[in-house]
Amino acid sequence: MLEKRGRKSAADLESVVIPVELPNARPEPPADLSPREAEIWRGVVSVMPPRHFGRERWPVLIGYCRHVIAAEAAWQMYSDALHDPSAGAKELTRLQIMHTRETDGVRHSSRHLGLLQVGRSYRKVPRYAPTPPPAPWEG
Repeated sequence: MLEKRGRKSAADLESVVIPVELPNARPEPPADLSPREAEIWRGVVSVMPPRHFGRERWPVLIGYCRHVIAAEAAWQMYSDALHDPSAGAKELTRLQIMHTRETDGVRHSSRHLGLLQVGRSYRKVPRYAPTPPPAPWEG
């Protein structure tokens, strides 16, 4: 559709709604999160710069909160099984694998959210810089 040329009328200007966003506004957790997930959400959002978490990052942030809770629960079950003399090796292995998967999920999503220092820093020197060849006069 072609836009009307010339100055805008008062009626045209009233139809335009510009959302006002506070400069230090941080997103509140969605309503479908549990109280513990909302606590983790607020903790993560509070340490990052304002407007770091746009709506496009919310699904990853929600997954991060859920992985943290699942990792805590898996660790509690694994720790209880370690102190239980009747726990078998298969159960310990299963719980260890479950905890490892959840902590990998936390690490993976925190890297995508920019929470890790490694993800935010710029490496000036390559990790494995090639050794320069010796100068001809050095032998």
